[in-house]
Amino acid sequence: MNPHPIIRQLEQHIAVFQGLLEGQEAAAHRWRPRPDHWCLLEIVCHLYDEERKDFRARTRQALTGGKGEFIPINPEGWVSQHEYLKQDYTEVLRKFLKERAASVAWLRNLQA
Repeated sequence: MNPHPIIRQLEQHIAVFQGLLEGQEAAAHRWRPRPDHWCLLEIVCHLYDEERKDFRARTRQALTGGKGEFIPINPEGWVSQHEYLKQDYTEVLRKFLKERAASVAWLRNLQA
């Protein structure tokens, strides 16, 4: 399997996320299409947590032949545990994009 196209897509998605998520009006950050759906702020916080605590951690374990089970995660619980609704949208988005770039760099270094 050639991982380069996947890594390239992950990198290209940075611009996609920026285009979709940057510059949103503050009112849009907490708007919910339905009461039981996440708002944009919660989604961005989720992306940030997933990038750090799920994607990169689990990919590292899988690629390095890590023994044992994956560390359990609780994405739905993170909403309250990490106080998503108290976070600053712009800051969390910046941190997510930085983490995605770090993931891409890490994956590229594995190929070197």
